[in-house]
Amino acid sequence: RAWTLMSMREIWSADASNLIGRQLVRLGRADDALPFCWDAWLVYKRFNQLEGEADALSNLGDIYRDQGHRDQAITCYQRSLDLDRKLGDRYWQASALVRLGLLMRELGDEEAARTHLKEGLTILRDLNHPDAEDVALHL
Repeated sequence: RAWTLMSMREIWSADASNLIGRQLVRLGRADDALPFCWDAWLVYKRFNQLEGEADALSNLGDIYRDQGHRDQAITCYQRSLDLDRKLGDRYWQASALVRLGLLMRELGDEEAARTHLKEGLTILRDLNHPDAEDVALHL
């Protein structure tokens, strides 16, 4: 697919919006973050930018979790995981699995939480990633 300058600008703008949204979530401002990440997701989806779409969905999952919309958070995390698997990105697969595991624990589903956390931990250990030991503490 040939990219025009206009389409590249839209994608770059989506990247910036997604980053702003992520930072707002980290600052505890999920309500302010939502339009940034939502708009980014729409652009990524329109241009079939799977990596960006997966990242925006992960951020949207964090936003919905913080807002107490846990079903929407699960949907976003699961869709992000599906895209990460399609892309073969093992680190981000692990990230989505850990997020799902922690959310399942919040919902009181300890069996699902442990399943997701163990799968995420296995990937992180396979990658020799330093986050593995932090995840192990949640098991």
